[in-house]
Amino acid sequence: MGHAPLKNNTTMSFITKTDLSQDIYSEILTGLTRANDAKIATACNEAQAEINGYVCARYDSEDLFGKTAEERNLTILAIARTIAIYKLHKVCNKMNELVRVEYEDAIALLMRIQKGQFILEGAKLFGQTDIETPTSQITRTGNIKRENYI
Repeated sequence: MGHAPLKNNTTMSFITKTDLSQDIYSEILTGLTRANDAKIATACNEAQAEINGYVCARYDSEDLFGKTAEERNLTILAIARTIAIYKLHKVCNKMNELVRVEYEDAIALLMRIQKGQFILEGAKLFGQTDIETPTSQITRTGNIKRENYI
């Protein structure tokens, strides 16, 4: 199975600084980045690229990361926030233990997604088109039951 790389790595906007505020206080984020939003954008882009490495063989990356606002897959968004925050903390001399554990959990979940053990609801599979495909149901039929007379 092939994969579709992301077309433009410079303008990724699946996850933003605003999204990070759900998991980290703005004053901590400002301290980690020394108020440099370019570092936040880099961490968000790196998080998206890392996620793509795990899911691109199974899911359509362009469709998954091309969605915005409420259309985004919440599982992937949560993983992206966790990875971006971890990448911002890596710069510090002292890594917060909770951040490290959450990152490891996010990577473990990505590995489950990659293996097909965790399904991303509503995400388009790699190579899937918008045309409906028939279901894989099997129908059993047989001959009409005969009546035997003695």
